[in-house]
Amino acid sequence: MLFTASVTRIFDYDAFAGAEFLTQPVLLVAGSAAGSLWQAERLNKRIPENTDLVLVEGAGHVGLYDRPEYVDQAMAALTPFFETNL
Repeated sequence: MLFTASVTRIFDYDAFAGAEFLTQPVLLVAGSAAGSLWQAERLNKRIPENTDLVLVEGAGHVGLYDRPEYVDQAMAALTPFFETNL
């Protein structure tokens, strides 16, 4: 019974609820080969302004964390974003 209740909550959960109310700058970084790329693209469309979506070419979801060729691409986007927005 508990498992069924948990699954129902997962299906009802909207991680993007309220995204249209964000006013601070948002940088989304996603791998171009990630199965979860659709989530970053969807969130990018829901946030009205001050949003950049950076695609790390060739990266999947996990490789984005520890493969130097992907980490370097992500860092190249993070540094100027933080310099501008912090």
